[in-house]
Amino acid sequence: MKESVETLQAGASVLIFPDVDYSSDNSEVGRIYEGFLNLEKYYNRKTGEHIDFVPLYAKQTTKEILYGQTIRFDKDRDFIDQRDEKAHELQAELNRLANTEVEVDLV
Repeated sequence: MKESVETLQAGASVLIFPDVDYSSDNSEVGRIYEGFLNLEKYYNRKTGEHIDFVPLYAKQTTKEILYGQTIRFDKDRDFIDQRDEKAHELQAELNRLANTEVEVDLV
């Protein structure tokens, strides 16, 4: 966690794959680990800022990486009160991306 927060503070991004079942060949994301969301709490304590969690989905059929809507914690609510909610939002957005039809431009 400390190294990830330091990386974020330096202006770099951190890529996290939170899917619990790495071996599943289902296109949708099942249950996700929620522990990585604690980065928000530690980063906020150090900087006073919030992390933008941007869902990324590797689309196997098109060999593309899709990005979804940014998920951000509400500054006016307690972290613990919204952790599960944000985990569900991330999971839903990943599954939306999994079911997105991608148009491929052939040149």
